[in-house]
Amino acid sequence: MRQLLDKIEARQRLVRETAERLREQIAELTGQLAAAERTLERLETTRETVLELATEDGTPPPEPLPSGYL
Repeated sequence: MRQLLDKIEARQRLVRETAERLREQIAELTGQLAAAERTLERLETTRETVLELATEDGTPPPEPLPSGYL
């Protein structure tokens, strides 16, 4: 019986370590996602500003980029 309990405890340690590594990875990915979302927001604001300025100046808006650039 003791051997079985030792195996269970060893498995618990392994799973706890795995869970901790996964939490760390999630935290890292969450930070990367937040940074990417902030960059997207800034790019969208820049794009909108350029289009507004072009319209105000009477300049035709730029042609949309091909889908490969988006």
